[in-house]
Amino acid sequence: MRNQKLVDVLDNIETKSAKRTKEQACYVTTEGECLFCVDGKKSSVTPSDKQIQTIKGKGKKLIVTHNHPYPYDSSITKEDLQVTINNDSAGIRAITKKWTYVAMRPKRGWGVSWIEAGNIYDKHFKETKKQFDRDYQNDKMSAKFYEDNLTHKVMEKVSKELGINYFRFENDEKQRNKSKNKTPVKKNTKRKSSSKTPFINMGNLF
Repeated sequence: MRNQKLVDVLDNIETKSAKRTKEQACYVTTEGECLFCVDGKKSSVTPSDKQIQTIKGKGKKLIVTHNHPYPYDSSITKEDLQVTINNDSAGIRAITKKWTYVAMRPKRGWGVSWIEAGNIYDKHFKETKKQFDRDYQNDKMSAKFYEDNLTHKVMEKVSKELGINYFRFENDEKQRNKSKNKTPVKKNTKRKSSSKTPFINMGNLF
């Protein structure tokens, strides 16, 4: 059943979060109560010891939403996923200027340790980056598509292996809850060849 209060609280937080230039993490219960928000640095955010104590043991009913400001505007990172699994949280959301990325705990639980999840992420990141690098160098992929989709594709593969409910949707104010994740049709545009791959910079939740 749709929890409208939760949807409204997340929408209010994330509409502002997408415009922030530094990271901020907000801890929201599955009932729709925002417990607190933590302001962080350009690519990281860490709650205080006191704040950590207030949420200790409440992970199963907590969703953590935080932003990834440019140039750290990637999908959910390995560190984000590891912290979420270690705390047994209900879910993690990462907000960029364009996208909202969501990973929710499976009904059966996460099923792996945070260390195992990190190893699985590393495996898929290495394989996916190799493929993206090859396609980019062979003019089969634009720099923009590379930057927008590398970490997203990694998380799709990680989520498939672990059974995680993962998706993303565009930050349309009127339709934030509708997924618009479609692979763009490649246009036959020319670009100058380059030996460099696009810059991907990923921040950390903690």
